[in-house]
Amino acid sequence: MPDMRDEPLRDLPEILTPEQCADVLQVSPATMRSLISDGVVPAFRLGPRTTRVYRDELIRAIEEARIQGDADEETPPLNE
Repeated sequence: MPDMRDEPLRDLPEILTPEQCADVLQVSPATMRSLISDGVVPAFRLGPRTTRVYRDELIRAIEEARIQGDADEETPPLNE
């Protein structure tokens, strides 16, 4: 069964600007530029000042960054 969590992202354009990616991730454009320059989100250049990100690469970066809980580890209640 496909993972339905990324379905809303499938409606995005195939190629995104860093600003569009920042909106999706709800981060600042500066943070998005850092994620791109650090290689967390793969991107490509069309010119000296034109950077773009493939939607599927953004989705893959989100999936790779997902925090997995440890089923054996007991989670404390939030009110403690």
